[in-house]
Amino acid sequence: MNLHRRSATIIAIVLASSLLAAACGSPKGAAHATRTSGADASPTPVPTRPPGVAPTPFPSVEAKVVGSTEQDPGITAIAASGDHVWLAVNDAMLESDDRGGHWRELAPPPAGIDSLSFVSGTEGWAGNPGGLFHTTDGGGTWIEAGAGPVKRVRFVDAQHGWVAGNGRFLRTTDRGAAWEDVEVPCAGRFGSAFAFYSSAGGWYVCAGEPSAGAQGKQLFRTADGGVTWALFSHADFAEPPTTPSAYPLPGWGYLQDLFALDSAHLWMSVERGGVIASTDGAHSWNPLTFDARGAPRSDGAWFVTP
Repeated sequence: MNLHRRSATIIAIVLASSLLAAACGSPKGAAHATRTSGADASPTPVPTRPPGVAPTPFPSVEAKVVGSTEQDPGITAIAASGDHVWLAVNDAMLESDDRGGHWRELAPPPAGIDSLSFVSGTEGWAGNPGGLFHTTDGGGTWIEAGAGPVKRVRFVDAQHGWVAGNGRFLRTTDRGAAWEDVEVPCAGRFGSAFAFYSSAGGWYVCAGEPSAGAQGKQLFRTADGGVTWALFSHADFAEPPTTPSAYPLPGWGYLQDLFALDSAHLWMSVERGGVIASTDGAHSWNPLTFDARGAPRSDGAWFVTP
Protein backbone atom coordinates (compact mmCIF):
# COMPACT_ATOMS: atom_id res chain seq x y z
CA MET A 1 0.00 0.00 0.00
CA ASN A 2 1.28 3.45 -0.83
CA LEU A 3 0.31 5.86 1.92
CA HIS A 4 0.56 8.83 -0.40
CA ARG A 5 -2.13 7.31 -2.61
CA ARG A 6 -4.42 6.63 0.31
CA SER A 7 -5.90 10.01 1.18
CA ALA A 8 -8.40 8.31 3.43
CA THR A 9 -5.64 6.94 5.62
CA ILE A 10 -5.24 9.10 8.64
CA ILE A 11 -2.55 9.17 11.25
CA ALA A 12 -3.53 11.22 14.22
CA ILE A 13 -1.76 11.02 17.53
CA VAL A 14 -2.09 13.42 20.34
CA LEU A 15 1.32 14.10 21.84
CA ALA A 16 0.67 16.50 24.65
CA SER A 17 2.76 17.27 27.69
CA SER A 18 1.53 18.87 30.88
CA LEU A 19 2.14 18.65 34.59
CA LEU A 20 -0.58 16.45 36.02
CA ALA A 21 -1.68 18.05 39.25
CA ALA A 22 -1.76 15.81 42.28
CA ALA A 23 -5.33 15.26 43.32
CA CYS A 24 -6.56 14.62 46.83
CA GLY A 25 -10.15 14.46 47.92
CA SER A 26 -12.02 13.13 50.89
CA PRO A 27 -14.00 9.92 50.68
CA LYS A 28 -17.70 10.46 50.22
CA GLY A 29 -18.74 7.61 52.43
CA ALA A 30 -17.78 4.21 53.75
CA ALA A 31 -18.01 1.25 51.40
CA HIS A 32 -17.13 -2.40 51.25
CA ALA A 33 -16.11 -4.46 48.25
CA THR A 34 -16.91 -8.13 47.81
CA ARG A 35 -14.77 -10.80 46.20
CA THR A 36 -16.37 -12.07 43.05
CA SER A 37 -14.51 -15.35 42.95
CA GLY A 38 -12.90 -17.73 45.39
CA ALA A 39 -14.20 -19.52 48.45
CA ASP A 40 -13.86 -16.58 50.80
CA ALA A 41 -16.78 -14.26 50.09
CA SER A 42 -16.26 -12.02 53.12
CA PRO A 43 -16.37 -8.25 52.46
CA THR A 44 -13.07 -6.53 51.72
CA PRO A 45 -12.91 -2.89 52.89
CA VAL A 46 -12.17 -0.33 50.22
CA PRO A 47 -9.00 1.57 51.22
CA THR A 48 -9.51 5.10 52.46
CA ARG A 49 -7.20 8.09 52.61
CA PRO A 50 -6.89 11.10 54.92
CA PRO A 51 -9.03 14.14 54.10
CA GLY A 52 -7.30 16.67 51.87
CA VAL A 53 -7.89 19.49 49.45
CA ALA A 54 -10.31 19.17 46.57
CA PRO A 55 -8.92 17.73 43.31
CA THR A 56 -7.21 20.31 41.10
CA PRO A 57 -8.66 20.36 37.56
CA PHE A 58 -6.30 19.31 34.80
CA PRO A 59 -5.08 22.24 32.69
CA SER A 60 -5.97 22.47 29.03
CA VAL A 61 -2.98 21.65 26.86
CA GLU A 62 -1.98 22.27 23.28
CA ALA A 63 -2.23 19.11 21.21
CA LYS A 64 0.11 18.14 18.40
CA VAL A 65 -1.49 16.25 15.53
CA VAL A 66 0.97 14.07 13.65
CA GLY A 67 0.08 13.63 9.98
CA SER A 68 -3.18 14.57 8.26
CA THR A 69 -6.62 14.59 9.79
CA GLU A 70 -10.06 13.69 8.45
CA GLN A 71 -13.44 12.76 9.86
CA ASP A 72 -12.77 9.00 10.06
CA PRO A 73 -9.11 8.22 10.75
CA GLY A 74 -9.49 4.45 10.50
CA ILE A 75 -7.17 3.91 13.47
CA THR A 76 -7.99 0.58 15.14
CA ALA A 77 -5.15 0.28 17.68
CA ILE A 78 -2.26 2.23 19.21
CA ALA A 79 0.65 1.25 21.44
CA ALA A 80 3.86 2.86 22.65
CA SER A 81 7.09 2.01 24.44
CA GLY A 82 9.69 4.69 25.09
CA ASP A 83 10.12 6.68 21.87
CA HIS A 84 8.44 3.97 19.77
CA VAL A 85 4.82 4.29 18.65
CA TRP A 86 2.78 1.77 16.64
CA LEU A 87 -0.50 2.39 14.83
CA ALA A 88 -2.93 0.06 13.10
CA VAL A 89 -4.57 2.19 10.39
CA ASN A 90 -7.19 0.57 8.16
CA ASP A 91 -5.35 -2.41 6.63
CA ALA A 92 -1.83 -1.12 7.35
CA MET A 93 0.52 -0.97 10.33
CA LEU A 94 2.81 1.98 10.97
CA GLU A 95 5.76 2.42 13.34
CA SER A 96 7.74 5.43 14.53
CA ASP A 97 10.92 5.38 16.60
CA ASP A 98 10.92 9.15 17.29
CA ARG A 99 7.49 9.72 18.90
CA GLY A 100 5.71 10.29 15.61
CA GLY A 101 8.29 12.42 13.83
CA HIS A 102 8.80 9.86 11.07
CA TRP A 103 6.93 6.69 10.10
CA ARG A 104 7.57 3.45 8.29
CA GLU A 105 5.05 0.94 7.05
CA LEU A 106 5.03 -2.64 8.37
CA ALA A 107 3.13 -5.75 7.36
CA PRO A 108 0.34 -6.41 9.90
CA PRO A 109 -0.76 -9.91 10.94
CA PRO A 110 -3.46 -11.57 8.80
CA ALA A 111 -7.00 -10.22 9.41
CA GLY A 112 -5.80 -6.82 10.62
CA ILE A 113 -5.34 -5.55 14.18
CA ASP A 114 -7.91 -4.84 16.87
CA SER A 115 -5.46 -4.32 19.74
CA LEU A 116 -1.72 -3.80 20.27
CA SER A 117 0.59 -4.12 23.27
CA PHE A 118 4.36 -3.59 23.32
CA VAL A 119 6.71 -3.97 26.28
CA SER A 120 9.85 -2.73 24.48
CA GLY A 121 10.92 -1.30 21.15
CA THR A 122 11.05 -4.81 19.71
CA GLU A 123 8.66 -7.12 21.58
CA GLY A 124 4.91 -6.88 21.31
CA TRP A 125 1.58 -8.61 20.69
CA ALA A 126 -1.35 -7.97 18.35
CA GLY A 127 -4.88 -9.31 18.67
CA ASN A 128 -7.62 -9.83 16.08
CA PRO A 129 -10.43 -12.29 15.28
CA GLY A 130 -7.81 -14.77 14.06
CA GLY A 131 -6.07 -14.89 17.44
CA LEU A 132 -2.97 -13.50 19.12
CA PHE A 133 0.28 -12.71 17.29
CA HIS A 134 3.76 -12.10 18.71
CA THR A 135 6.67 -10.05 17.34
CA THR A 136 10.26 -9.72 18.53
CA ASP A 137 11.46 -7.33 15.81
CA GLY A 138 9.21 -4.32 16.40
CA GLY A 139 6.38 -5.53 14.17
CA GLY A 140 8.45 -6.51 11.14
CA THR A 141 7.33 -10.14 11.37
CA TRP A 142 4.62 -11.91 13.36
CA ILE A 143 4.05 -15.46 14.59
CA GLU A 144 0.83 -16.98 15.92
CA ALA A 145 0.60 -17.19 19.70
CA GLY A 146 -2.76 -18.94 20.21
CA ALA A 147 -5.35 -17.70 22.74
CA GLY A 148 -8.27 -17.75 20.27
CA PRO A 149 -10.08 -14.62 18.97
CA VAL A 150 -8.66 -11.53 20.70
CA LYS A 151 -10.41 -8.19 21.01
CA ARG A 152 -8.06 -6.64 23.58
CA VAL A 153 -4.52 -7.57 24.67
CA ARG A 154 -2.30 -6.11 27.40
CA PHE A 155 1.17 -7.23 28.50
CA VAL A 156 3.04 -5.54 31.36
CA ASP A 157 6.32 -7.36 30.71
CA ALA A 158 7.61 -10.15 28.51
CA GLN A 159 6.00 -12.85 30.70
CA HIS A 160 2.68 -11.49 32.00
CA GLY A 161 -0.26 -10.68 29.77
CA TRP A 162 -4.05 -10.77 29.49
CA VAL A 163 -6.42 -11.07 26.54
CA ALA A 164 -10.17 -10.72 26.15
CA GLY A 165 -12.29 -11.92 23.28
CA ASN A 166 -15.16 -14.18 22.30
CA GLY A 167 -16.58 -14.03 25.82
CA ARG A 168 -13.34 -15.22 27.47
CA PHE A 169 -10.75 -13.51 29.68
CA LEU A 170 -7.35 -15.22 29.77
CA ARG A 171 -3.97 -14.61 31.34
CA THR A 172 -0.46 -15.95 30.84
CA THR A 173 2.57 -15.92 33.13
CA ASP A 174 5.00 -17.57 30.70
CA ARG A 175 5.06 -15.32 27.62
CA GLY A 176 2.00 -16.94 26.08
CA ALA A 177 3.18 -20.55 26.18
CA ALA A 178 0.11 -21.41 28.28
CA TRP A 179 -3.13 -19.55 29.01
CA GLU A 180 -5.62 -19.90 31.84
CA ASP A 181 -9.18 -18.65 32.10
CA VAL A 182 -9.80 -16.02 34.78
CA GLU A 183 -13.20 -14.86 35.92
CA VAL A 184 -14.40 -11.42 34.88
CA PRO A 185 -15.79 -9.37 37.76
CA CYS A 186 -18.91 -8.18 35.93
CA ALA A 187 -20.99 -9.00 32.88
CA GLY A 188 -20.28 -5.78 30.97
CA ARG A 189 -23.42 -6.10 28.88
CA PHE A 190 -22.71 -2.82 27.10
CA GLY A 191 -18.92 -2.92 27.01
CA SER A 192 -15.93 -3.49 29.25
CA ALA A 193 -12.21 -2.73 29.39
CA PHE A 194 -9.26 -3.74 31.53
CA ALA A 195 -5.81 -2.37 32.36
CA PHE A 196 -2.84 -3.81 34.27
CA TYR A 197 0.19 -1.94 35.56
CA SER A 198 2.10 -4.91 37.05
CA SER A 199 1.93 -8.69 37.10
CA ALA A 200 -0.45 -8.43 40.08
CA GLY A 201 -2.16 -5.02 39.98
CA GLY A 202 -4.90 -4.05 37.58
CA TRP A 203 -8.37 -2.64 36.92
CA TYR A 204 -11.52 -3.82 35.14
CA VAL A 205 -14.41 -1.53 34.21
CA CYS A 206 -17.86 -2.59 33.05
CA ALA A 207 -20.35 -0.33 31.31
CA GLY A 208 -24.11 -0.30 31.77
CA GLU A 209 -26.87 0.74 29.42
CA PRO A 210 -26.05 4.11 27.77
CA SER A 211 -28.36 7.12 28.06
CA ALA A 212 -28.12 10.71 26.81
CA GLY A 213 -24.37 11.35 26.98
CA ALA A 214 -23.86 9.16 30.05
CA GLN A 215 -23.33 5.52 30.93
CA GLY A 216 -23.29 3.65 34.21
CA LYS A 217 -19.95 2.11 35.10
CA GLN A 218 -18.43 -0.22 37.69
CA LEU A 219 -14.70 -0.18 38.45
CA PHE A 220 -13.04 -3.25 39.99
CA ARG A 221 -9.50 -3.69 41.27
CA THR A 222 -7.28 -6.77 41.55
CA ALA A 223 -4.06 -7.36 43.48
CA ASP A 224 -3.46 -10.95 42.35
CA GLY A 225 -3.34 -10.73 38.58
CA GLY A 226 -7.08 -11.03 38.06
CA VAL A 227 -7.76 -14.16 40.10
CA THR A 228 -10.04 -12.14 42.42
CA TRP A 229 -11.58 -8.69 42.08
CA ALA A 230 -12.97 -6.12 44.52
CA LEU A 231 -15.51 -3.45 43.64
CA PHE A 232 -13.79 -0.07 44.02
CA SER A 233 -16.34 2.49 42.75
CA HIS A 234 -19.45 2.79 40.61
CA ALA A 235 -21.65 5.42 38.97
CA ASP A 236 -25.24 5.70 37.78
CA PHE A 237 -26.17 2.07 37.24
CA ALA A 238 -29.83 1.23 36.81
CA GLU A 239 -29.31 -1.45 39.48
CA PRO A 240 -26.49 -0.08 41.66
CA PRO A 241 -24.75 -2.09 44.36
CA THR A 242 -26.35 -1.91 47.79
CA THR A 243 -23.33 -0.09 49.24
CA PRO A 244 -22.60 3.52 48.32
CA SER A 245 -19.50 4.35 46.29
CA ALA A 246 -16.68 5.62 48.47
CA TYR A 247 -15.03 7.40 45.56
CA PRO A 248 -16.56 9.18 42.56
CA LEU A 249 -16.55 7.53 39.14
CA PRO A 250 -17.58 9.66 36.15
CA GLY A 251 -20.91 8.66 34.65
CA TRP A 252 -20.58 10.86 31.57
CA GLY A 253 -19.40 9.47 28.25
CA TYR A 254 -19.56 6.02 26.68
CA LEU A 255 -16.75 3.66 27.68
CA GLN A 256 -14.14 2.91 25.00
CA ASP A 257 -10.92 1.85 26.77
CA LEU A 258 -8.89 1.99 29.99
CA PHE A 259 -5.14 2.46 30.46
CA ALA A 260 -3.06 2.26 33.65
CA LEU A 261 0.57 3.37 33.77
CA ASP A 262 1.12 2.55 37.44
CA SER A 263 -0.94 2.20 40.61
CA ALA A 264 -1.73 5.93 40.66
CA HIS A 265 -2.17 7.00 37.02
CA LEU A 266 -5.21 5.86 35.02
CA TRP A 267 -6.89 7.17 31.88
CA MET A 268 -10.39 6.25 30.72
CA SER A 269 -11.22 6.91 27.07
CA VAL A 270 -14.86 7.65 26.36
CA GLU A 271 -17.09 8.81 23.56
CA ARG A 272 -18.68 12.20 24.30
CA GLY A 273 -16.04 12.83 26.91
CA GLY A 274 -12.57 12.48 25.42
CA VAL A 275 -10.15 11.27 28.09
CA ILE A 276 -10.84 11.18 31.83
CA ALA A 277 -7.75 10.92 34.04
CA SER A 278 -6.86 10.03 37.62
CA THR A 279 -3.54 10.69 39.35
CA ASP A 280 -4.44 9.14 42.71
CA GLY A 281 -5.41 5.55 42.02
CA ALA A 282 -9.04 6.21 40.97
CA HIS A 283 -9.88 8.14 44.13
CA SER A 284 -10.81 11.12 41.95
CA TRP A 285 -11.12 11.86 38.22
CA ASN A 286 -10.85 14.91 35.99
CA PRO A 287 -11.45 15.47 32.27
CA LEU A 288 -8.28 16.00 30.23
CA THR A 289 -9.11 18.53 27.52
CA PHE A 290 -7.05 18.23 24.36
CA ASP A 291 -9.46 19.23 21.58
CA ALA A 292 -10.78 22.76 21.23
CA ARG A 293 -13.88 21.48 19.43
CA GLY A 294 -15.28 20.20 22.69
CA ALA A 295 -15.75 16.63 23.84
CA PRO A 296 -14.45 14.28 21.12
CA ARG A 297 -14.61 10.54 20.86
CA SER A 298 -11.46 8.93 22.17
CA ASP A 299 -10.91 5.31 21.18
CA GLY A 300 -7.82 4.87 23.31
CA ALA A 301 -4.79 6.48 24.91
CA TRP A 302 -1.33 5.09 25.62
CA PHE A 303 1.16 6.75 27.98
CA VAL A 304 4.85 6.06 28.60
CA THR A 305 5.31 8.57 31.46
CA PRO A 306 2.88 10.37 33.78
